[in-house]
Amino acid sequence: MRETAKDRQAAINPATNASGPSAVDLQLVCFLINGQEYGMAASRVQEIMRPTRFYPTKGNSYGVIGSLHSKDNSCPVIDLRALLGVEAGSFGEATRIVVFENRGRQLGLIADEVTEVLRVDGACMEIIGQDEQKTGDSFWTHQCRLDDRMIRILDLDKIAPCYDKAPKKGTDK
Repeated sequence: MRETAKDRQAAINPATNASGPSAVDLQLVCFLINGQEYGMAASRVQEIMRPTRFYPTKGNSYGVIGSLHSKDNSCPVIDLRALLGVEAGSFGEATRIVVFENRGRQLGLIADEVTEVLRVDGACMEIIGQDEQKTGDSFWTHQCRLDDRMIRILDLDKIAPCYDKAPKKGTDK
């Protein structure tokens, strides 16, 4: 069975799942940004890699620090610290780029450290209300509470506008 965008949204947003949040088992790629734990749907992640050389891109949107190039592909790279309003720092030994595809484009997100791939019960998901969000342009709409942990779940579709000017997959323009 082929996974559709609606299936992925139901996995990330239990509120849209007709069978209810407790019926959804989620697999998350978890990572740290300035000590805060975040996650994203593992089904959306294509690759996790060490930072390499970035190439400058014209008309960068906020947070885009450059582009990774391969023979067929150009992948904009966004520093999540900038998007989340956290002071940018240098890359460390644990820094990783998490590559995912969204709207026909690949995008790389820089994380301070990728910590684990975690399977959680969808019942732990909570919708974050506007008054609970720390910034006006919040990139998460859910959080997952597990014992002594709170993982904010990135809404990858909200990150997409940050790279609208970046080249599409298979082009360098």
